[in-house]
Amino acid sequence: MDQAVADLLSKQEITEVLYRVARGTDRGDLELFASGFHEDGEDYHGLANGPVRNILAVLGKSKLLLTQHAISNVLIDLEGDTARVESYFTSFHQSRDEQGGLWDETVRGRYLDRFQRRADRRWKIARRVVVWDWSRVEPSGESWFDRMRQRPGVDDRYVFGRRDRQDLVYTDTLPEGFGAGA
Repeated sequence: MDQAVADLLSKQEITEVLYRVARGTDRGDLELFASGFHEDGEDYHGLANGPVRNILAVLGKSKLLLTQHAISNVLIDLEGDTARVESYFTSFHQSRDEQGGLWDETVRGRYLDRFQRRADRRWKIARRVVVWDWSRVEPSGESWFDRMRQRPGVDDRYVFGRRDRQDLVYTDTLPEGFGAGA
């Protein structure tokens, strides 16, 4: 029973690392992204390959207006202090082209991660390979957010996500006057 509980705790820790790396990407928080990898960790994204610092450099220059990653189908095979992990992802990105047009991109794929628990006894990614399974790019249409932002006082009723550390997940503080008169 003790080993079963230890395995469940390891699997939960690994799953939370996956989620934190996704949050780091979506909030533009390179430090959080990097915290999921060992210092000598490797990432094979296609955008950049090799040491994790390569993908961090690419992410640091990203001109994406928004990203959101959803992680699912997490399968973890524990082998002592190593774990082989497959997780599915669906990511949404929005960008602006040179002419100012908005584009929406949906990508589906899998992360094939090798986690290791080293001297500090924390699970982190030693190597990530991104397997690209499907994508779609299309012109962005008007969104509900666009319509809502045109209404007077909308900032008093809705909290919109941000791609920086001013996002509510970091500040945990409602905007001043939020909800007043709503």
